[in-house]
Amino acid sequence: MNNIDLLSSVSKDLKILTYESEPVYQYRGRIIYSAISLLMLACTFDSESPFDKDTIGVSKRYLYNKSSNLLNEYLLLYSDAKQWFYPNSKCNPIEIIRTRLLQSGNLINVGFSTNVATQEPYLNQMIDGISRLYGYPLDFANGKMSGLTWIVKDNNVVEINNNENIINFTNNYLNSLRYTEKNVIEGYEFFNPHKQSSNMYNCWEDKPSLISEKYTLLREKVYDYTYNYNYYIKKEHNSSTFIYRIDELSVHERIPTKIMYGLRAIYKNPIKAYYEFHGDYIMIHLKAKLPLSEEISLYTLGWPCKSIDDEFCWLFTSDIWPYIKTILEGLNIIMEEYYG
Repeated sequence: MNNIDLLSSVSKDLKILTYESEPVYQYRGRIIYSAISLLMLACTFDSESPFDKDTIGVSKRYLYNKSSNLLNEYLLLYSDAKQWFYPNSKCNPIEIIRTRLLQSGNLINVGFSTNVATQEPYLNQMIDGISRLYGYPLDFANGKMSGLTWIVKDNNVVEINNNENIINFTNNYLNSLRYTEKNVIEGYEFFNPHKQSSNMYNCWEDKPSLISEKYTLLREKVYDYTYNYNYYIKKEHNSSTFIYRIDELSVHERIPTKIMYGLRAIYKNPIKAYYEFHGDYIMIHLKAKLPLSEEISLYTLGWPCKSIDDEFCWLFTSDIWPYIKTILEGLNIIMEEYYG
């Protein structure tokens, strides 16, 4: 089997198609990306040692080494795909895929050891007629890959109720915090939810907004393009100012990002995203980073477009478009069709 036949065979098994005008390196990157993810799941059924057959799963090091070897073999055959997996010198594609599989629930940590195992297979209904498989697919004749996920068609009907109202979330979250009074606030940037901007970055200003709002956020610049998201601000009717210091876990989960979407929704200033149809696929173009939970969903169910670490452009099978749309609209993102 020659190089072209190998990748063609894999794409046929996983039912991954290309679309008109898709760069060849990107298509090859998508196929290899999905194939490596399935290999990782399959590797967890290996026995690392003939003397330790009762151990559940495999070590992360074993998984890393075996997956790295396969990726290197693929990239020796399809060198143009290397730019998709290594857009910069810091990129570690195997670490990225393993982390996304753990976040997606397909791969699970085992107890308190360094081992990982594949989730026991089960189907979860997403939308009418479509379920996603957790774990390793046992029947490749039924279903297809979308990113890191095996998608299966069925005859079941389900009501889509994927996200709570972002305005309610924001109000409930900010109202639940315990604030401390602080009247002098200097050396920070203020988030202005009223600013007409296509992204969040340009909403940060050196002074508070002239339009009074009860809540906003503060951040301080640490280095160029690096910031600490420090406080939520609460203003009372008597002009007193109260702050709440944001904890590191919330920053890691990008709760401040979710609050930015919520504040813009409260003040009727939503962000737009764009989608375009490409045959059997839908491409999404974002203008701002997503909160972590929503980003995990997109990485789980689709392919990042330009490279493995692309945060703003994704490709999905058209079957799950209603589900993806619900995730984004849950952040009050306005979806508009892109015409080029």
